[in-house]
Amino acid sequence: MEQLARKQVHWVIEPLLEAGLSVDQIEVLVFRLGFEAVVSEGRGTVAGVHTVVAAESPEVQAAWAATVGRMIELDGPA
Repeated sequence: MEQLARKQVHWVIEPLLEAGLSVDQIEVLVFRLGFEAVVSEGRGTVAGVHTVVAAESPEVQAAWAATVGRMIELDGPA
């Protein structure tokens, strides 16, 4: 089961790795996304998700969009 989880994590962050981000940089982005979700009022919006990478290059922004899509696509617990 742990091997599957590792494969899923790699699959989710793969677009960001291919865009040239390090694992540490990806961790910061994901932490910011989670923090914003916790402290924001009401439901987050798609625009809010993308503000996390607003200052990044268009390549990183596109990779972030793909990564968030992959996060959503993952199956939840059975």
